Amino acid sequence: MGGSTRMRRVLARTGVALAVVTTAAVASPLAAGAARGGVPDGPDYVITSVNNPPVTAAPGGSFTLLDTTKNQGNADATATSQNLYYLSPDNELDATDTVLGGRGILALTAGETSSGGLNAHVPANMPLGDYFVITCADGSNNVAEVDETNNCASSTTQVSIVLPDYKVTTLTEPPAAGQRGKAFTIFDTTKNIGRGDGSADAYTDYYFSKNAKLDAGDYIIGGRGMFGLAAHKASTGGLNAHVPSTITPGQYFLLACADDTHDTTEANEANNCMHSAGKTTVTVPDYYVPSVSTPPAQATRGAQISYSVQVRNKGGDAPFTTVNAYYLSKDTVVDASDVQFAVMPEISPLRRGQSVFDGEELVVPSKAKLGFFHIIVCADATNVLGEADETNNCRASVGKVQIVRS
Repeated sequence: MGGSTRMRRVLARTGVALAVVTTAAVASPLAAGAARGGVPDGPDYVITSVNNPPVTAAPGGSFTLLDTTKNQGNADATATSQNLYYLSPDNELDATDTVLGGRGILALTAGETSSGGLNAHVPANMPLGDYFVITCADGSNNVAEVDETNNCASSTTQVSIVLPDYKVTTLTEPPAAGQRGKAFTIFDTTKNIGRGDGSADAYTDYYFSKNAKLDAGDYIIGGRGMFGLAAHKASTGGLNAHVPSTITPGQYFLLACADDTHDTTEANEANNCMHSAGKTTVTVPDYYVPSVSTPPAQATRGAQISYSVQVRNKGGDAPFTTVNAYYLSKDTVVDASDVQFAVMPEISPLRRGQSVFDGEELVVPSKAKLGFFHIIVCADATNVLGEADETNNCRASVGKVQIVRS
């Protein structure tokens, strides 16, 4: 049997695109003696049915493709083959289209069909846009066919390769005054304004920001989690927050940032945050001791000493109760050698400019040394306030008490 040389279009995958190559010296089914009644003998693969893709899909996502392939020729195929699937911005296959994968098919006898499909994965770097799905029988070009131009069929509808886009659309205003440690409530609405579904859980985090833009100088307050949001769906929720105890006094916007942990790849990564219209003014208290009473001239170990002090707040409103601490000290500075009296009852939080007088019956510690001592009182002795000035809390008595044997 004679042979002939002809050009065949071979579709080969290179990366995620296609290359069009040609081969020569392929045995032709049209050789002499291979025709009956004018109809060429040979296999001829065609796509007789294809399913349409979903309306949307995401880069890195997947969807199911199904097709039926038929050998409409009048001769059996002798080689296995592979159907290939592509994403194409139009419905004509060319070298710019993206291959999704393929399915293998055993050699089909004349008139035989094969139905099957593929769980197709969209490349993670697939450009966003609208695409037809093109299915090509014998995409591997293993079968020498009567007609090499009728192998492909296109879907009738397109799949939109899209991404979600998370954005905070509403946010409550912060309190006008925000003392360190102050409790307040935050509510926001986070919406997926994109066309794609969010498949991963996401977090909206809250910050205090001086410039209404998220940067390294902002103070995180907390956040809330949410399940992946479908396209155009929203989630409303919030948090019982506290002004950070380490925040620097000043004025701050409240900032809410959707998908703050970047678990979701979005169409727009620059629109996640929303800031409050108003600001909160963060203030800190500053306790000091303006005056103390004069101690008695003498006292014995275990004896009671009547003593009173004035504590004043010259800073912002205090959010917490505090305690005063009293010491016996050889000098006017508290150090490790000083002996502390028992811890005194709590003092209610003081507003800006408010004072309180604390009168106590101090019991001289049994381990106190004999000699002459100042009585030192220190406001906010446990340092719960985070004050503007932590060095002005203590005051020593002018006179001294002599601790003597009983």
